Amino acid sequence: MLQGNVGEWSEVFVVLRLLADGHVTLCDSNLEPLPDKRMKIVEVHRTSSDGILKFVIDTDGEIVRFSDGDIIGKRDELEELSKVLLMALRAGGKSIQLPQLESLLARMRTYQLAAPSSGKSDLKVLVEDGVTGRRSTMSFSVKSQIGGAATLLNASSATTFRYEATGPQIALNFLAGSGMKTSQMIAESQKLGVAFSTGRPINETFRTNLQMIDTGMPSVLASMLFGHFSGEGAMISDVMGYLEVEDPLDVGTPLADVFYEHKIKDFLVDVALGMTPSKRWDGRFVTSAGFLIVTRVGQVVCLLFEDRDVFREYLYTNTKFERGSQSRHKYGSLVNPLDAPSYLDLNLQIRFTK
Repeated sequence: MLQGNVGEWSEVFVVLRLLADGHVTLCDSNLEPLPDKRMKIVEVHRTSSDGILKFVIDTDGEIVRFSDGDIIGKRDELEELSKVLLMALRAGGKSIQLPQLESLLARMRTYQLAAPSSGKSDLKVLVEDGVTGRRSTMSFSVKSQIGGAATLLNASSATTFRYEATGPQIALNFLAGSGMKTSQMIAESQKLGVAFSTGRPINETFRTNLQMIDTGMPSVLASMLFGHFSGEGAMISDVMGYLEVEDPLDVGTPLADVFYEHKIKDFLVDVALGMTPSKRWDGRFVTSAGFLIVTRVGQVVCLLFEDRDVFREYLYTNTKFERGSQSRHKYGSLVNPLDAPSYLDLNLQIRFTK
């Protein structure tokens, strides 16, 4: 019997809802549905260990089948079982099992929840324009508001930034051995005459990927991250004031606020649609269309990248810095080697708030 957590079951829920509804509704930057903006669903494609599963809504509108013709079941069955799954998702848990869905999942040739993936694209959907009849296949990443908030950029060894520290040796020795929390140590360093450099990603692949977005992006992101750990806030938008004052690219007022907000939105979009820290990025998007989002009320809505301003605003106002495990990622303390400059490592992780 299949079992998994809320996140692992969420993709199955999205597949069921898309096939049962026969359409997906677009939303604004607050995830409010726009009832007059819908896309008709023709097929839903999901990656499995056996290849691509293509679920097709039959021309009669009542039956769901595979592209090879095998019938899966009626759409009203998918509707009822999606409600059962939604109740289980709301209840939560790490090992959710649903005997009620076993028969349907077997007919859907779905024998594992965590489908293999080579990138950020979770599902592909063939949609039809209701006016022109034009069909197109769109790649989506699945996000869910049910359960824990999804991560946009995962913490790893590749997301560590290094800041060299300079100042009186007695102060550096004290801070290195103090055991203080990172924010407290940064605040104390200012009193002791210790200064930190702008910072840089220590992973060369991540640095190059950031430079693909903008040559100054490594410095911009390093400055923002330092501002967060200095106590300037957790929300991405909250740290912008600090970034404008620090002005790592010497933009100067009055353009700094608009300039840096634009650059950070570019960064968030590129992460959302394809860029990962540890894999060399060529600038192309893996997820070409945008997000399919399970809202708190259990509705699946669509946030399209082509609605560029809406997509960028959603990312900017609904993401925050999060601190991963210090012991695992080895950051947050001043390192004071005998034969090299002192330094502070900080680790980057970004999570959605909804």
